[in-house]
Amino acid sequence: MKYGHNAICINPNTMMMPVGYMERQNPVSTTKGDLYARALYIEENEKICFVTLDSLGVSNQVQKLFEGTVKEVLGADVTLILSCTHTHYAPSLTQAFGYIKTNDSYVKFVQSRLRALMMNMKIRDATLNIDSNQMNQTLIGRNRISGTSDDHVILHVLRLYERNQRIGNLIIYNCHPTISDVQVGHFTADYVGVMLEVLTKMHPGEFFMFFQGPAGDISTRFTRKNKTYEEVIRMGRLLADSVSELMKRNPKPKELKMSRKRFEYTVEGKLKDPQQFTVAVEASDREKSEFENARNIIEEWSVHASPLHQEITIDVINMGLSTLYFNPFELFSTYSKYLPVNGILIGYSQGYAGYMSDRTTDKASYETLLEIYDDQHKQQLIDIISGK
Repeated sequence: MKYGHNAICINPNTMMMPVGYMERQNPVSTTKGDLYARALYIEENEKICFVTLDSLGVSNQVQKLFEGTVKEVLGADVTLILSCTHTHYAPSLTQAFGYIKTNDSYVKFVQSRLRALMMNMKIRDATLNIDSNQMNQTLIGRNRISGTSDDHVILHVLRLYERNQRIGNLIIYNCHPTISDVQVGHFTADYVGVMLEVLTKMHPGEFFMFFQGPAGDISTRFTRKNKTYEEVIRMGRLLADSVSELMKRNPKPKELKMSRKRFEYTVEGKLKDPQQFTVAVEASDREKSEFENARNIIEEWSVHASPLHQEITIDVINMGLSTLYFNPFELFSTYSKYLPVNGILIGYSQGYAGYMSDRTTDKASYETLLEIYDDQHKQQLIDIISGK
């Protein structure tokens, strides 16, 4: 077995517009906490390079561009698994739904940084072991739809060992990084960046990577005290404490044996008619306001064909103790109930395909109004992640 890991800063070097909120008005040039690209390469049966970006999402076109860069450096037989932390405070690497556009200069910049990241990654021979722990963690994320459960807000930590020495940790948590204000005057990785910075200082010699779980309905709306960067720091440290708690649990590592299965298909979505939906009476004022905002977005989408056609790629990576399901959706957290034991969903990966609510969801909301998928599309995904 061979493995390597590396990280590189991807802070914009010119003034750019953040992507994630339609209300944005002004470009920004400074960064707090730094944006990163992180990579983990593992060669066992096949060659897989996991890359995470502090970004809202990466469109299929940009994914293919970055994949070419990774293959150019590491070899044509390497599979790229590209995931985003889904921060709403980074320049755009995605083109979606008719109104989100890529920042072409930033795409080229990140591509050059990825090349440097790969070229400077040291790859070594070793036998790796892995173990996994998890907990329900609602200090950061809560379900933002009124009257729904927080049962599926889960923090996972996968610990990697070389012999008996822990060398790295993969963190999966499902909560939108949206603590900061919409009009904040800087780029930021939000709580994710603070958490990783704290953990790296606490555990020198180990690497950390963060993957965003099914966070479509999970946010900091009910846990944050305000929308300042000081609050970003506080909440990032809270999550770092929870990760440290899981890292201390008695290890029961198993030799890492990795295999991959890929599912590729095309979805022809359909825009919803806002007139057929009304927000629940018990919804909060914030939810009602967002619902009206969704109506306006659908009007904007209606003049474009791009929201309706989606190329979907789902990679299922079995790592022995855990099976990771990399998908491009903003899934509702309840999709975790369809997983087999030790299954973990990782969204905003292998493209970006927008919201997908659960089949059992019967409440109209900003998220359910904006999704373009029907029950057949949802069942198709459920069949994949449940192993049917």
